[in-house]
Amino acid sequence: MNKARLEAFTDAIVAIVVTILVLELPKPETYTLEGLVSNWQSYIVYVGTFLVLVGVWYQHHNLFESAKNINRKVFWVNTIWLLIQSFIPYVTSWITEFPGKQTPVIVFLVLNMLWALSYRMLYYSLREINEMPEYPWSRTFSYVLILTVLLLIALWNITLAMVGLVLFNAIGLIVGRDLEN
Repeated sequence: MNKARLEAFTDAIVAIVVTILVLELPKPETYTLEGLVSNWQSYIVYVGTFLVLVGVWYQHHNLFESAKNINRKVFWVNTIWLLIQSFIPYVTSWITEFPGKQTPVIVFLVLNMLWALSYRMLYYSLREINEMPEYPWSRTFSYVLILTVLLLIALWNITLAMVGLVLFNAIGLIVGRDLEN
């Protein structure tokens, strides 16, 4: 299988997911600025989700930069990673449709945990057939731990959990480490 084709396919899916994400934002019910601002929670969810998508796309790019070869297993694990990702706009839309409700936020955070674990599986699938740098378990563990803390915060305060997710992903994009670091 051609690595460049898999990367192009993945980039296309990520682009589609990001496009669907913005299309799912609720439209203001009036033409006023107040109508626009009334959807503020949706914008927080959108920005947080957008940052998640951009961050994982960046990490995926770095991961495949380190790899020279792919096989059928890598293809299928990458497909699972994309499958989980494709649910992001759906769950994001669910959150914006029911602002202040815990279940959609909890499902969103669990989905992000599954996504992180599928990324770890993708890394190991690539490492089986490529000479690649070590990817510390501490990164995956800390990511899942922070998502677990945000999940617990969501049981208490949903808005705080979503703001925390936005900040966490923004900081991760700014100071995040590449695979080789």
